[in-house]
Amino acid sequence: MTYQIVEPIDIQHLQQVFDALEAESRERERSAAALALRNAELHRELQQRLAESESFGRVLVSLLQKTVLEQVLDVVCAEPRA
Repeated sequence: MTYQIVEPIDIQHLQQVFDALEAESRERERSAAALALRNAELHRELQQRLAESESFGRVLVSLLQKTVLEQVLDVVCAEPRA
């Protein structure tokens, strides 16, 4: 939007424009903060799921490599603690 200054300057109108811009700026800052919080939450969830997936992968590799049941059970029992 283009603004033109006309003489005499309407201070009240100018203040209204500044107030509206300031309110819009605050709203955008609130939105950005909310998005940042949501992003952090999703990142934590993604990290948790990645850790779970890696844990499942280790169990599967162990199951495919080991033939002794006791060893497999040791790995399966150890993974939830990792």
